[in-house]
Amino acid sequence: MGAFYREWADRLDGLDYEGLNLEGKIDWQLLRNRVRYEEERLGVEAELEAELEPFLPFQTSIVLLHEMRRELEGVHGQSAAGVLDRVADEVDRVRGEVEAILGGDRVLEGVELTPVIAMRAVARLDELTQATSAWFDHFDGSGYPLRSPRYYRLWSPPRTRW
Repeated sequence: MGAFYREWADRLDGLDYEGLNLEGKIDWQLLRNRVRYEEERLGVEAELEAELEPFLPFQTSIVLLHEMRRELEGVHGQSAAGVLDRVADEVDRVRGEVEAILGGDRVLEGVELTPVIAMRAVARLDELTQATSAWFDHFDGSGYPLRSPRYYRLWSPPRTRW
């Protein structure tokens, strides 16, 4: 996305600003401000992502699986199982590291685990869990999402007696 906004900024800078009418100048200013804002927002988001990396090092693997599903790419079972196995190992490792730092200085790989970072990590972990569930539901072979029997009891149509 950064390249997209840089390209638009270059295009705007290449326009003859003085040759524009009043409405064109206003639109140029508004669009240029929006492009700058979006570029800065991407920078802030990158910084926030970097803060979460020590606590969620496995997120890239899950996101890649999810993106492959969205792009309708097939899945190789052994490769996917290997990725998920590595993700599970990473989750266990990070859980142990986080539990170890909670009693001390709360710093993991140079990032302090503040309540704000912890809440953002939990929210991202929830998103990753939903993405993994959607990925599994797509490839489990049944064509239907796996649900608990309670789900079907709650949502099954009422039975009628004849």
